[in-house]
Amino acid sequence: MTTTRRTLSSLAVLALAAGLITGCGDKDEPTPSAGSEATASAPKEQSDGGGESAKPTKPDVPKPDPKDYPGMDEHTDEGAEQAYRYFWAVVLWSYQTGDTEVLKSLIGESCASCDQNLRDVEKLNKAGKWWSQATIDDRDLRTYESEKHEIEVGYTFILSAHSEPVYGNSRLKQEPDTRYGTVGGMSWSKGSWVVHAFNLKTEKVGNG
Repeated sequence: MTTTRRTLSSLAVLALAAGLITGCGDKDEPTPSAGSEATASAPKEQSDGGGESAKPTKPDVPKPDPKDYPGMDEHTDEGAEQAYRYFWAVVLWSYQTGDTEVLKSLIGESCASCDQNLRDVEKLNKAGKWWSQATIDDRDLRTYESEKHEIEVGYTFILSAHSEPVYGNSRLKQEPDTRYGTVGGMSWSKGSWVVHAFNLKTEKVGNG
């Protein structure tokens, strides 16, 4: 595989020039992403008979299977690509279930963006709020040489329309199909790839 020299920051500029908008931190609720065909059951609200909704039932969603990301445990460019796809599948799964233990095992100590996603998931889970069903359609996946990390992976995918809870009230915000463009800085540590930093840009491509 041919590896192109680009820095994480320069790729973010390229993504912005392509018409993508900032994804993390610019919405009124947490925003992450996923990996392959990650899915979840929509949370169900139960009525207490008085016209008000009770706490929604926590969805039972199977965690992403590493077997669906062949080579992610290999110290190769292709392995880094599959590991980064898996990382985003786990991010989405975390928002759908409130589980952060798997995600914690995939990130480095210096990944501030990862830590923000962890806090967002934990906050929503404490409030009994989760994302609804969503699927991911991969569009582009490639590696780049990096000046700050062992390798960088560029990943573009379409996250299907879904609902996201709004922290602080009971309403759900409907999100249309959205294109996610992300670049992650990674390193090989103790037999697996670890994410140390990432940039994320989003662009709505559906109605909503």
